[in-house]
Amino acid sequence: MEQAQQAVGGASNPLDSQGLCLLSLDGGGVRGLAALYTLKGIMSRLNYERHQEGKPPAKPCEIFDLIGGTSTGGLMAIMLGRLEMDVDECISKFSQISEEIFRERSSWFFLDRKARIKGRFDSKNLERAVRAVLKERNVAENEMLDDGVSRGCKVFVCATSKDTKEVKRLRSYTIPDELNIKPTIVEAALATSAATSFFDPVTIGFRTFVDGGVGANNPVNQVEQEASNIWCPKSGDLKPLVKCFVSIGTGNTGKAALDYNAAKFAQALVDLTTDTEFTAKDFIARWRGHYEEGRYFRFSVDHGIENLDLAEYRAQGLIEAAADDYIHHQEQKFKIQSCVQNLLKKEIKAGKDIENAIQRFQQSSPLPEAEPLDSEFTVPFDLTGIRYTAQFIGRVSELAQLRELLLSNEFNRRKVVVLQGLGGIGKTQLAIEFARRHQESFSSIFWISGKTREMLLHSLALVTRRLASEQNDEAIVEDMKDSKGIEKRAREALNWFALKGNNKWLIIFDNVDKDPSGEVEDDEAFPVEDFFPGADQGAIIITTRLRQLQELGDFIHLRTMAQDDALELLAASGKSSVFKDENDDWNSETLELIKKLDGLPLAIVLAGSYISRTGMKVARYAQLYSEEWGRLQGKRGPRDYSNGNLSTSLTISYREITRTDQLAATLLLFLSSFDNQDIWYGLLEHGKSGWDAPEWFEEIVSDEVNFYTVIGTLSDYSFVEKKENAEGYSMHPVVQQWCQDYLKSAKNCKSIYIAAFACICNAIPSTNEQKFWILQQRLLPHANRLLPFFQENFSVLECLNDSKILEVVSRLGQLYTEQGKLAQAEVVLRRTLEKQEKILGADHLSTLDTVRYLAQLYWDLTKLAEAEAMILRALKGKEKVLDQSDTEILGLMNSLGAVLYLQERFDEAEVMYQRVIEANDNRKSGQDDIAAVKATNNLGGIRSTQGRVEDAKKLFRKSHEMARKSLGPDHTLTLKSLFNLAVIYHREKNLDEAEKIHQQVYDGYVKAFGANHLYTMDSLQKLANVLRDQGKLAASEQMYLQVLEEREKVYGENHRWTAEALQELGLNYKAQGRLEDAETTLLRALKSQEKAMGPTHDETLDIVEQLSLLYLEQGRHKEAEAMKGRVNQPPASEARENP
Repeated sequence: MEQAQQAVGGASNPLDSQGLCLLSLDGGGVRGLAALYTLKGIMSRLNYERHQEGKPPAKPCEIFDLIGGTSTGGLMAIMLGRLEMDVDECISKFSQISEEIFRERSSWFFLDRKARIKGRFDSKNLERAVRAVLKERNVAENEMLDDGVSRGCKVFVCATSKDTKEVKRLRSYTIPDELNIKPTIVEAALATSAATSFFDPVTIGFRTFVDGGVGANNPVNQVEQEASNIWCPKSGDLKPLVKCFVSIGTGNTGKAALDYNAAKFAQALVDLTTDTEFTAKDFIARWRGHYEEGRYFRFSVDHGIENLDLAEYRAQGLIEAAADDYIHHQEQKFKIQSCVQNLLKKEIKAGKDIENAIQRFQQSSPLPEAEPLDSEFTVPFDLTGIRYTAQFIGRVSELAQLRELLLSNEFNRRKVVVLQGLGGIGKTQLAIEFARRHQESFSSIFWISGKTREMLLHSLALVTRRLASEQNDEAIVEDMKDSKGIEKRAREALNWFALKGNNKWLIIFDNVDKDPSGEVEDDEAFPVEDFFPGADQGAIIITTRLRQLQELGDFIHLRTMAQDDALELLAASGKSSVFKDENDDWNSETLELIKKLDGLPLAIVLAGSYISRTGMKVARYAQLYSEEWGRLQGKRGPRDYSNGNLSTSLTISYREITRTDQLAATLLLFLSSFDNQDIWYGLLEHGKSGWDAPEWFEEIVSDEVNFYTVIGTLSDYSFVEKKENAEGYSMHPVVQQWCQDYLKSAKNCKSIYIAAFACICNAIPSTNEQKFWILQQRLLPHANRLLPFFQENFSVLECLNDSKILEVVSRLGQLYTEQGKLAQAEVVLRRTLEKQEKILGADHLSTLDTVRYLAQLYWDLTKLAEAEAMILRALKGKEKVLDQSDTEILGLMNSLGAVLYLQERFDEAEVMYQRVIEANDNRKSGQDDIAAVKATNNLGGIRSTQGRVEDAKKLFRKSHEMARKSLGPDHTLTLKSLFNLAVIYHREKNLDEAEKIHQQVYDGYVKAFGANHLYTMDSLQKLANVLRDQGKLAASEQMYLQVLEEREKVYGENHRWTAEALQELGLNYKAQGRLEDAETTLLRALKSQEKAMGPTHDETLDIVEQLSLLYLEQGRHKEAEAMKGRVNQPPASEARENP
């Protein structure tokens, strides 16, 4: 870090010891814990260094002159600065407050009846929690934020005036000529936290405030302005006074277009206001000098909590883990160390005259001139023959790292930095940009090609030409005609770099990508360290794709560009207006293309230049990118990229891998057939059994050590990346696209895809396993990735006539059924069954398994006759070879009972359930079979239908206890028993208990199946029914609309469950007094149910009855009587069975 220089006479610059230290804390709900854990990492390191120097530990309030925060960041600012807590106590109190305020909702919907956004959580809980903290700190509950006491650490929090929409600062101090609002500590905490849709607005005196995050969720600009008002109100020139400015965020929430659907509007508002990285980027641009000099720092956990709800108070463990991974990442460790070294020199708080003190020092002690470069060794900067981009974009952090590593210390010791990353990631351009920006700091800069040993020697030999006089140049040219002469001149160059006093040179070894330790010898590969100059001086940058070179010096791994930088690069490369809409915003086609390119600079530049050159539309380019990748990316690349085009760049790396490790090359193609975001050893391990795997596959997955050895080669070349916060690896989508294009002509293409199918299908867990849904959801993206190949190349499987392959593919259909992907499931299961019947026969056990999966599918589609036929076929076949108490037989009996129940054949269904329960009671294992849990639960459904409510409740409680003990509290069957119990409570008008249980079930289903799964929608609908009966009609309406949208998507308009959703929505409209909407919706429901279940089915007649009552309420007696005449059966039970 570059500190302010000392005076010639030895007096220190007051900026070092008392310059301003500023702390800015973002808002972000419970994600504020991530900011606190980040701050803890900084303070822990700082106090370690202070201890080494014999200094006592310090709290943030003893280091920072000003702390400003917004929303939960404001709460933290009050606790750290005004209440003078250390970070550990602040974490404890913040967690305590979060649990108190977020564990109980006061409102289910974001809008009140007049469409005004209202708080989902009770502000009284927040107030009570803050008062409890004050009491524990022995602070009066009505104490003012500004109590007149002068403290070394000043604190302010942001709140937005509801009337003017301006951000106001509530201060713990007074500023002359500023409007100083005088809140208590409690009022300030409430005002800064009054997040729209979270808490209701807060009134202080005659003014009303909402959360400051609406206008300043990243308050860094507010901190800048406030510091200027305090310490340099006349000049406004703050930057020379700032020693260390730290801004801490709460994680990047991503970017989403604003949705005007009423239910989603408020959530989009929260997402919009919490996207603080826009502000951070703009601020870094304005404070670029401080950022590069190590005087401004921005920290924000960038992975692991981006999808975490702002109110998820139970996720402390997840947040702590994500923050811990973040601060221990190499790049952040570097930044934290730089930040700590800055803060370590802070000795006293900044006084009011800090500006004058620094100015007096500068006037009396002018900075010494920089040490002149030795003219004997000075060589003019020259980029002749080197391809570089004129418009360099982004990489601010990496440039700052290079500056810190190569320029911050003395030159009399050699410094080496290794820039490593995927081909096309921008290593060369970053090195060029650094050299261009800092050419005056070096006496000479030389570019050495590292592509081959021969090219390296040639580049070094050319160094002597730049050093030679005209007389010597002719001799050098003569030597360059043969290899011996070239090597001689190269050695002369290395000797020149080693001369005493020649210590300010920079050598850039570019494209050192060949591994000399490969299995196959390569004359072009070489150890680059063999060509380091002999003396311990100067600076070296190495650009490489080889991770193993990191041992040569400081290591910077280049990752993909941030989206904003990627968009700028695309526009700069294309110089075209096609990327933006009429409002000068990025259009949706451009955003989709950038997502495909995923921040890879070379891919972005190629796309921009191609679109600009051809005039092609962005959407068409994106389409061709997927369909004709090889042809598109094989075109000539831009002149500023040395490897020409993306296809060539990746092919170079692949060939090098093939030379050094053939298994790794095969593994790369194999992994590209999976979803690129989540690849782990356990997934591949499942493919070892159940089929005749090829030799290459068995060798790779034979054991875990072998797998990690092979994939390590891919990681070394950055073809895959180790996931930071979870097990496994990811692959860049551009690499995946290249692999898929390459696979089209590969001889082992079919065996690779079949191996991938085997891995996925064999990994599918049984629903008997605890938390089976977690693995199912993890497998689903991989299945979706392979499904098109399955549909287009089923003949591959047919040619094999392999029963084992067909068996594992059948399980793919089961996975789709379990996850509610019914259309995909039907495609897989029908084709597999057809082939199995042909090869294996109709009664083969594997064939019958597929029949069973189809029965489950038909049940979900409410094709009850087909489901019954399939179950009977499977049961008949299995009974020939399995015992009556076998788990599979019990499962089929239970499924048959469920289908009979839905056909209202209750007596037959009960017989099936009783058989399952009796067989389970006779088992000697002591462990309840999953089928018995289902049967007990479903028998409760029959008792409920029969009106035997107490018997039903007993059975539901019994099945819940059986499931809880055997399967765990989070298993879907455990939740299903609760679901049916809640239905009973609802009928009994025990609405509070029904709501509580339905909410528990809904939350469990969201975790198990995802928010849009069919069972989750069932649960949401039942919860909406309860809310409707409680009079919470706006909330229930939005839930019904969500259910209807999903059911129409899965089932279509004319389906039983779609009709049910329409019926409930219509009744909700009726309860709201919106009778016309109610009639329209109920008529839609009637039409749908008549087509699905027939005109005389009891569920159809239930809708008819509801319409009759509606017409009666409207005074339309003739229509009411006509409807009533159709009703002749009681409505069916609400309880839904488990197959």
